[in-house]
Amino acid sequence: MSAHSDCVVETKHGKVRGKYEKGLYTFLGIPYGRYGRFHAAQEPEPWEGEWDGTVYGPCQPQGPIELKWENCDEEEFTEKKGLHLNVWTPACDGKKRPVIVWIHGGGNLEGSPSNPTWDGAHLIGGHDAVEVSISYRLGFFGCLYLGHLLGDKYATSGSNNDLDKILALEWIRANIERFGGDPDCVTIMGQSGGAKSVGNLIVSPLAKGLFSQAIMMSGCAHCLKDLGTAEEITANFLEICGLKADEAEKLLTMTVDEMLEKQNAYRSRYANCFASTIDGVVYTMHPADYIASGACGDISVLIGYCGQEFSGHWSVKGKDPEVRRDIFRTRFSKKNASHIIKLYDEFLKDNDECMAYQEIANRYFYANGSVNYTWMLASAGIKTWCYRWDFMADTGPIHLSDLSYVFRYTFEEDPEYGHGARYDYMSKVMNETWMSYVMNGNPNNDQIPEWRPYTSATNGQRMYFGAIPAAADFDLNRYDHDFEFIEFSL
Repeated sequence: MSAHSDCVVETKHGKVRGKYEKGLYTFLGIPYGRYGRFHAAQEPEPWEGEWDGTVYGPCQPQGPIELKWENCDEEEFTEKKGLHLNVWTPACDGKKRPVIVWIHGGGNLEGSPSNPTWDGAHLIGGHDAVEVSISYRLGFFGCLYLGHLLGDKYATSGSNNDLDKILALEWIRANIERFGGDPDCVTIMGQSGGAKSVGNLIVSPLAKGLFSQAIMMSGCAHCLKDLGTAEEITANFLEICGLKADEAEKLLTMTVDEMLEKQNAYRSRYANCFASTIDGVVYTMHPADYIASGACGDISVLIGYCGQEFSGHWSVKGKDPEVRRDIFRTRFSKKNASHIIKLYDEFLKDNDECMAYQEIANRYFYANGSVNYTWMLASAGIKTWCYRWDFMADTGPIHLSDLSYVFRYTFEEDPEYGHGARYDYMSKVMNETWMSYVMNGNPNNDQIPEWRPYTSATNGQRMYFGAIPAAADFDLNRYDHDFEFIEFSL
């Protein structure tokens, strides 16, 4: 492109007109997939003329909307508009730049790639790289398993949310070179629910070869469901819908609003089990077995979590023992509930109820699973950099607090999740470190001390991102072996 006004790229499915904004060529709302309810998504139909890539695409059906970004209007929720992605690039000139694919969080229930603080200017501005962000199906629209009731046509229904992401990665492989990106240098990155998606894709044979690097911020593959659990969740959802097993087909014609209403009713009664299924197609084995088999291929990983993930979020203070047990079953699954209750009772000996629960939350929401997953990867010889976010700043190192530093946005842009401008120095540290990994395959840069990756379970370091980042030896085998890695069971 010789002029900023000349902003048209021809993709596999048709031409897209974008815009030049904030120093980057910007293409928004590009269709990458279409789907029928509970079906695997397909490539979009080709279009005539130029697709308007100057506005974000619609959000996927979700509710209640706790994360309501620009262009995320409840009235626009529809399945008919399909799946979309956004691309930001310094130039569409044929140069092969590293590509970073952002997978938004939201617990697989809500969220959108249209949050303006996650755009290209915030992440890749000043770097010679390309950013892509993607939408994907949420809630039971993307993970309700129906293969056992509706047949092979629905074999992937319990993992369609991740199959959507695989389709997006296939679109990137086919098209990103036309946007100045390198299809052979792709990093996938996610936080919270998005990090779980990244962890999942690492252990999907269908995603193998579509990326070479992965970043997980507060999450990994610890929320996959086995088939038995998936079928039990489906039975419970059908009961809430007033349907018998042989009436499951009626879910295909239920309105979006009815589905969301029943989904919300499910959430009020059962554990949050909105995650993909080890269905024999998208996922074929337990993550530990897949990684140990050497099936992940030639990848590297950057993984970590926040030091106080969920401090103050919930409390079991004043609850009687049975109610407390129900809370633990809901939040930590039936598999792990008795173990967690035992630990909670132990912590109570030296702490009040609030502090005891905080200790549980900090250790077992993401932290234990993250260390366990790091151990799996490193034990298989996968080069893995691990970290813990300990920066105190305005909120302390709680869940989501690290995002504003990687994406470089302040309270002025996001009053709830941004950081104070006086901490911009830490934003430079985090953005430079993450982008060094994206662009060079190594996060080391002049903003941090040397950070040695694990290439086995014992020979690396963990980086502690406090006020002054520091690397130290860390024993990956310190994770709690009695806490089941795959947490989802009813």
